[in-house]
Amino acid sequence: MLYKKKDELSHVSLFGIWLVAIVVFSIIYWLLSYIPGHGPTQLNGISDPLMRFFDALYFSVITGATVGYGDILPLGISKIFAAFEGILSFVLLAVFVSRLSSRKHDAALTRIHAISADTAFNDIRHGLFVSRKDLDLVIKKLASTHALEEKDWKNLRTALRQMQIFIRRISELRETKHHTSFLDTDHEQLIFDSVERSLRRVVETAQELEISGLSCVDNTTCGVELAGIYAVAEKEFVLTPHTKNQENEELYQEVVTQLTLIRGLLSR
Repeated sequence: MLYKKKDELSHVSLFGIWLVAIVVFSIIYWLLSYIPGHGPTQLNGISDPLMRFFDALYFSVITGATVGYGDILPLGISKIFAAFEGILSFVLLAVFVSRLSSRKHDAALTRIHAISADTAFNDIRHGLFVSRKDLDLVIKKLASTHALEEKDWKNLRTALRQMQIFIRRISELRETKHHTSFLDTDHEQLIFDSVERSLRRVVETAQELEISGLSCVDNTTCGVELAGIYAVAEKEFVLTPHTKNQENEELYQEVVTQLTLIRGLLSR
């Protein structure tokens, strides 16, 4: 949806103003034609008032359209009005064309923004999915051996860091263009669900570590990344007001619940 400032005139309004100006100036020319030496040429020779007005309207249209055929020429005071009408019409038509061009430009930018947001949306969900799968491997390893090798700790750290990156990117979807946001009800629901499942997997991983006699918090790199996930998720879903959508309120609260659990893990 394109955004238009409240103080901007629409294309129809600008064209309407131009038409009104044409009619107003034609009336002025028509009245001046009854004053010798001050009306456009040829008008004073027309006895029928209606036909005289039609010619005055024709002269106003030609002047307002900045065509100027030269078959009717202004005289006296009408020169001033003709000059003013020409300038006014030029400005109105210039603004009209500028707005038309700007509207097409805005439409193109809006389309580009939508494509970019859609790409970011898919990247975020896919990135969080991959992070969850990496954590699943760690959980599986803990369930079978109750121990982690150095490479497992490295994979755990990488998964947590990648999760931070993609949660942080959610702000790209909240950034607005022309006062619109990519996160409608359906997209927001999918994002909340993906983040909630990801945070839940983080909690499950930390709990499995504790069951195995290990601790993510006590491990320097793991603890730092866990704190990083809490920080970025808190910023995106607690400190930043979420969309007030009742349909997604339950999912949002589930995200907050997982964040509370992570905060509890960090405070141990």
